[in-house]
Amino acid sequence: MKRTLLIGAALVFAATGFAQTTVHSETLVKNPLPKFQLVQNQAVRDNGTMNVRKAKSNGVYYKRPKGAYYQGFGLDGYGYYASAINFAPWTEAAFENMNNNKAGSWQMYFYGSAEEGYPQQPAFDEEDLASLVVDGDFVWSQGPGYLYYTPTLTNRNRSYTLGEENLYMIYYGRPYYAGRILTDSIGAKMAFDDHQRYVYQNSNYSNTQSWGALSDNMYGSGVIEDEEGTLVGFGAYQVFDTPMSPLYIERAFAHGCSFKRKPIAEGDTIFCDVTNVVKQTLQNGNTRLVPGDKVIATMFAVASDTLDFVSEGTRNQLTIYDGTVIFSQRTLDEFGIETVEGVTVDPADIDENGFAFFFYGFDRPGVDFGIDALFVNDDVDDCEDGHFLVYDAKTGDTYNYSYQSPLAMKVGFEGMYDYVEVLDNDGLNVLRISNDGQSCLTDGAVSEEDGLPGAAVYTAQPWYDEDLNEYYEIVDAPEWLTAVVADESMRNEDGYNGLEIVSFICQPLPANVSGRSAVVYVRGRGFTAAQPIYLLQGDASIADAISEVSTAAPVKNAKVFNLNGQEVNKNVKGILIQNGKKYINK
Repeated sequence: MKRTLLIGAALVFAATGFAQTTVHSETLVKNPLPKFQLVQNQAVRDNGTMNVRKAKSNGVYYKRPKGAYYQGFGLDGYGYYASAINFAPWTEAAFENMNNNKAGSWQMYFYGSAEEGYPQQPAFDEEDLASLVVDGDFVWSQGPGYLYYTPTLTNRNRSYTLGEENLYMIYYGRPYYAGRILTDSIGAKMAFDDHQRYVYQNSNYSNTQSWGALSDNMYGSGVIEDEEGTLVGFGAYQVFDTPMSPLYIERAFAHGCSFKRKPIAEGDTIFCDVTNVVKQTLQNGNTRLVPGDKVIATMFAVASDTLDFVSEGTRNQLTIYDGTVIFSQRTLDEFGIETVEGVTVDPADIDENGFAFFFYGFDRPGVDFGIDALFVNDDVDDCEDGHFLVYDAKTGDTYNYSYQSPLAMKVGFEGMYDYVEVLDNDGLNVLRISNDGQSCLTDGAVSEEDGLPGAAVYTAQPWYDEDLNEYYEIVDAPEWLTAVVADESMRNEDGYNGLEIVSFICQPLPANVSGRSAVVYVRGRGFTAAQPIYLLQGDASIADAISEVSTAAPVKNAKVFNLNGQEVNKNVKGILIQNGKKYINK
């Protein structure tokens, strides 16, 4: 979705969504919540504050948009009472209306102040509702930095709101804890809602399931003994939707339990492949989705990659320990420092079947870990079941198992939908660098009154983190670029959400050079802007920049600079810059 920039007394950006119903995401307070393992199968009182009026049977429900993942609990045991649905910023997605009667209408709701008891009110005037309905589906997009409540589908006296099955909405008796739509920040995301609950014999329960057929485990380590012999668990997989846009995954995680305090012994490993997904036809004519042979990345977990496994429970009179195993792809840099290397799942590289986390190594001698499941309500009919894999101890034949109930593995990832867009209308992505290299303006401008002191760039995350580390980087930077500075002063103002003004500091133009140019790109977490930024110094033109890109060879032994832009010897200790990138020289 393109946006336009008007230059005058002020910058004006086209707003996305509806500003009157938004709250900035910074105002959403994280709450300390018990880890879900501690409340699994614990009944909570239905205090009558919610009248459930929806069901697949009467056709009043809608599907979660494809590629919109749930964000509930974090790995630190904290989370939001509200279930968050993560969208890719500025990307249209549809809540598919599954209502048997398409004449039902969509409405968006918001809530008043605490003093008003969080009354539910329509967010739009009645005459505006028609524009929000397209063939019965609700199509939505929004920029980063804002929160919206998930929409409500109504049909006469029945309704459905995504997140309405929130356990904490029941537990605390507040409809405020339903669902919200979020587009920014790295967080723990899952294919299914870990705030959900289910009803059994008129009581409400957490939707976490931990007891299964594999030596009492759902997925993972264990055996199945039958009349034909022993089947040994070695792997498990969960299919996720095809992402809305390139999806950045920093770490994968699996919640579960072990009969030991250390689910992975020192020197042992569990692996997790991120793969494409293919549709497999079974002998009975049915189909199922299975991991394909395209491995996007391989992550792994060792003994130190665990959280908790101190919380105790019992199963069949045996003590179990709840916790989380974290998987990541790691590399060693030139200084011997191990760093986590993120994984990008690009929808262009996979098809409509989605991608999978394929875990294996549960049968290794030092591994004792079973992954829990999430019970998914039957009105969510796009649920992909979790599967566990076993092999026959005598023959080596392998088998694929799933449970009868709609159960997803309790696995997810820490990551986000990043986004970068450089505004390229009216030459806003063409910067003229001063001859001394200390300032820049959009090409053709004489001063900041008729131009910008940098490129206008939309980003999902702020350019700098809390420690002033740069979240985004410049790709294909020339050796004469010494620093990049992002002005975030308008980023959170209404109408400007996500805006950065990115300026460049360069070396002075050499006396014997009339001009020089470069074409650079802005890259975030798994997402690189499609639009370039042209850097022109002296009498260089865009044509010169394009020509240089087509003929440029990789720069070897490029000059090295310190953080002040001063050229230094490459052996100097500290934080240095080479080819526009920072590194630490120890």
